[in-house]
Amino acid sequence: MAHLRVSLLVLVCGFSSLSAQSAVQRVKETTLPSGWRVDCLVDEVYATRQCFAAKFGRTIGAGISAPFRIVFIDTVGPEVQPGFNTFPGKVPIVRVDSNPPIFDMHAPELIEQLKKGTIVRAEYYVWPSGAERMTLDPAGFAEAYDLLLQKVKGR
Repeated sequence: MAHLRVSLLVLVCGFSSLSAQSAVQRVKETTLPSGWRVDCLVDEVYATRQCFAAKFGRTIGAGISAPFRIVFIDTVGPEVQPGFNTFPGKVPIVRVDSNPPIFDMHAPELIEQLKKGTIVRAEYYVWPSGAERMTLDPAGFAEAYDLLLQKVKGR
């Protein structure tokens, strides 16, 4: 299972070296001092451009780190993607500070809360084991999101 998670991590966060022969090409990666990584990948098979801001959070009880991503596919987004949510039909839940939990990973208020928040708690679902939880320090998210928007617009 650990090998599967490492492989997923490479695919989910793009933390790998990509060769010139690859069907997925990195555009330009930026890692901010806060730990947020902003990057775009071009998938030459699907003819899409995926831009994301990602930071690792701590899983609760699992002893590993999990990615927390905000993603745009071409210009469609943002979509918040906490952890390794791979369980069919299950929707992750995100709560920022003491705000009510949010179930809509496209909700504009979630992005606004992430910009101002101090702690993020998320529950996501991993096939076949079920629910896992993570926490994340969102410090620096506002800067990462602004950079992400610039990259989505092609600047």
